[in-house]
Amino acid sequence: MTESKTCNIGLSVGTRIIGFAVLCAGTLLEYKVLTFKERWSKTKLVLIVSSLKTLLSRYNIAHIGIKTPAPSYCTQTLLQVIKGLQQELTRMERPFCMYTVDDLKGYCLPDMKGNKKSLSEYVGNKYPELFMRHKRESKSKNAHYIKLFEATIAAELSKTENAQ
Repeated sequence: MTESKTCNIGLSVGTRIIGFAVLCAGTLLEYKVLTFKERWSKTKLVLIVSSLKTLLSRYNIAHIGIKTPAPSYCTQTLLQVIKGLQQELTRMERPFCMYTVDDLKGYCLPDMKGNKKSLSEYVGNKYPELFMRHKRESKSKNAHYIKLFEATIAAELSKTENAQ
């Protein structure tokens, strides 16, 4: 566990792909896209939640930002993931903030002009270690790393929101 600094974690949740990013003092310590290929089941939900619990225990997390889809885009299984995560964080007495893509855009694209590609460009330019992933993502038809970029912005946003 990183004891000396408090960190922020951002999550972009899905039922198959979850992006996460850990920021400490403005430095991106860890980032990854986790893939859960199994068919949907209660076991898969437990696996997703336990993976995230492991992440939380690895760092001294002060702020948690979770990017979720707009309610109109949520499936029943995605709602189960979000609810399971909320219940676990509440049980662990970990405060968290929930964000939509519009919240993320409002934070890093104040004029709200842009799309998810603009979000990845923002992250790629701010964090050099993610620049090549941004370039790869911009050329790809499959948006694999967008969850990673959303998670990074959610981590930043959770810090600023909790600091107020």
